[in-house]
Amino acid sequence: EGNITLTSDYVFRGVSQTAENPAVQGGFDISGDLLYAGVWGSNANYSNGTDGGDGASAEFDFYVGLTKDFGSMSLDFGAVHYDYPGQSATNTEDVYLIAGFGSVEVGFYQTTSADWFGVDNGAGTTYTYGAYSLALNDSISASFSYGQTAVAGDGNDTGDYADTKTALSF
Repeated sequence: EGNITLTSDYVFRGVSQTAENPAVQGGFDISGDLLYAGVWGSNANYSNGTDGGDGASAEFDFYVGLTKDFGSMSLDFGAVHYDYPGQSATNTEDVYLIAGFGSVEVGFYQTTSADWFGVDNGAGTTYTYGAYSLALNDSISASFSYGQTAVAGDGNDTGDYADTKTALSF
């Protein structure tokens, strides 16, 4: 499968990755009964100040996982590598577990790389979220989510934050 998205702003966990400018995104996935893998990319305007220069102008995510449906419940366990060419100190790896219950989804991500998006000693940083989606009719849906980032590492707790999202899709 493949996908392409044009968006007015690329927001990841509540933070704009394009300095609130438009993004072109796309990806390719391959999946079987249980296993899936894929790559996804977007333009970006992201700098963490660790590699010098203007920062990353692109992001590429590589992921692999296992997913299984149990009636109206689903489980997804996987790993993802976030790659920022030209900004290698920003590269991050997470493992995740996502559970779906009909229109409700809860997820947990934990950073396994030594650093978290350029934050030194950020291994163990977690992101937990809950989401709800609702079909309003055959072509319009609404979704709502709340997430919490807890940044790990000595002195990094001031980076903790929450994010919310409300969306209408056509």
